Amino acid sequence: SMKMSEESKKKMRRAKRSVMKPVYCEETDTVYESTYEAARELHVDRANLSRACKSKTHYVCGYHVTYAECQSK
Repeated sequence: SMKMSEESKKKMRRAKRSVMKPVYCEETDTVYESTYEAARELHVDRANLSRACKSKTHYVCGYHVTYAECQSK
């Protein structure tokens, strides 16, 4: 069986957290339950969507996206 280093486990926990972060899209006025769902619904690459959520412009493929917990409406 494969053993994982503590560093690998930490990385996986971090990755899982970012996948399950709710994402708000301004144009659709929708909160998606995860970056995965948002990327699928908006037809954008998940890595680019995550990057946009963290960026200052929050812009990806014509959409403005933010992590929902940072979103104040």
